[in-house]
Amino acid sequence: ELRDPRNNDDIIAERRNDTRLFEDLSTKFGVTPRTRDNAAIAIMEASQFVVTPRGHSLHSSRLLEAMAAGAVPVVLSDGWVLPLSDLIDWDKVVLRIPEADAEHILDVVRSINNDQWNAMALAGHQIFQEYFITPRHSINALLRILQDRHSSSP
Repeated sequence: ELRDPRNNDDIIAERRNDTRLFEDLSTKFGVTPRTRDNAAIAIMEASQFVVTPRGHSLHSSRLLEAMAAGAVPVVLSDGWVLPLSDLIDWDKVVLRIPEADAEHILDVVRSINNDQWNAMALAGHQIFQEYFITPRHSINALLRILQDRHSSSP
């Protein structure tokens, strides 16, 4: 069963190859996605928290999508160095949960009060706007890091 996160309930959804899940979400949230990706974005926009596992590479699009949607990313990964860590204090933006504690995600998320959530969501959205909204923003941030490292090297 899907429950509306705006009512402080949890959504637990599994990825399916058919469209039934997305049809259920369309009915539940009034979403009319044209594609599955649009439905995923709509779910993130309706959510306070989005689980963002690292995946198979060094990057996860879910991290940036969650920030753009105004949700707090829940990083479920050990040792994942988040992008632009030289510039961004990620502890103000994401909840980090060790992989061994994955079963406690709901407990951790429920422990965050509204003020904490608002601060993290706002910081995440601002960081997305400053560093990730376009490739040019990301490239400029990388150049800044390189310049800072070059200036501080002996």
